[in-house]
Amino acid sequence: MTILNDYATNYILYNFICLEKKIEYNEAVHQPFIDFKKDCDSIRREDLCNILIEFGVSKKLVSLIKMCLTETYSRVRVGKNLSDMFPIRNGLKQGDALSPLFSTLLLSMPLGGFR
Repeated sequence: MTILNDYATNYILYNFICLEKKIEYNEAVHQPFIDFKKDCDSIRREDLCNILIEFGVSKKLVSLIKMCLTETYSRVRVGKNLSDMFPIRNGLKQGDALSPLFSTLLLSMPLGGFR
């Protein structure tokens, strides 16, 4: 997704410039770390849908996305053993196609959203 790639590139460039200036003026450096791979792992799904509505996504599309997020189950394989199915109530499944969209929206919220 281009928006996410652009955001990540800008984030890295911004951090590099800040670090360069801090070193130039011999100031302390404090840098946050964002784990882009885990940004949607623990957020409540209802909150994800509310974020979509806040960004102006149509209620019909939000309803369709909500259908994809409800009643999802997973299993874990350890060696040759496969666990019983268990529900996933928070976050997105690993490799979910919606992850890049939600990552971009979540990361843009502190910056005031999309314009």
